[in-house]
Amino acid sequence: MNWTLDREAHSPEGRVMHKYTEWTYNSKESCRLNNNSLKGSARMGILVLQGSTREQGNTEQLTKLVLEGIPHKEILLRDKTILPICDQRHTEGGFDPVDDDYEEVIREVLQHEVLVFATPVYWYTMSGIMKNFIDRWSQSLREDAYDFKGSMAQKKPTSLLWAGITRGSKRCR
Repeated sequence: MNWTLDREAHSPEGRVMHKYTEWTYNSKESCRLNNNSLKGSARMGILVLQGSTREQGNTEQLTKLVLEGIPHKEILLRDKTILPICDQRHTEGGFDPVDDDYEEVIREVLQHEVLVFATPVYWYTMSGIMKNFIDRWSQSLREDAYDFKGSMAQKKPTSLLWAGITRGSKRCR
C-alpha cells in the first residue's frame, strides 16, 4: 500500500479541521482498490465497521469523506446488539451460545478483504461498542465452522480514529 497525505476536511467556514491519509492499493489511481486484486476471490472489497454511537458524528463524517467515491459496505455497530460474554476460552465446553447480532457481523467481516475500523477515541481508546465487538473475537477463535485466525491474517486492516475537537470549534461538516 502506498500512502500519501493530501486530503483535508474543512469546516463550513473553509478552515482546515483535519488532514488525513489517502491510500492507493496496487494502482496509481487515488483511493481505489484495484479490481484485479479481487479476481478469483470469493471475498468482497472494503467493509467499514463504524464504532461511533453518535449518528452523523465526526467519525462517521470523516469516514464518508475518506471513502468518498470508493465502493464499500458499512456496518453501524450502534445498530447491532452485540452482548458481552464470559471468557470461556479455556473451558472444556467452550463458549455458551449468545443470541445477538455478532455472528451476522462476523460473517460480513470474513467475507471482506479490507477492514476499516472507524471509531472515536473515548478515554484514550476505541469506543465501547467497538471494544465489545473485538472482545468477542475470543469466541470466534474457538469456532470450528470457520478458520477465524487464518482468515483474519489475510485481511488488510485500516483504522480511522477521531480524537475529538477543541472547545469552541465546530463539528466537521
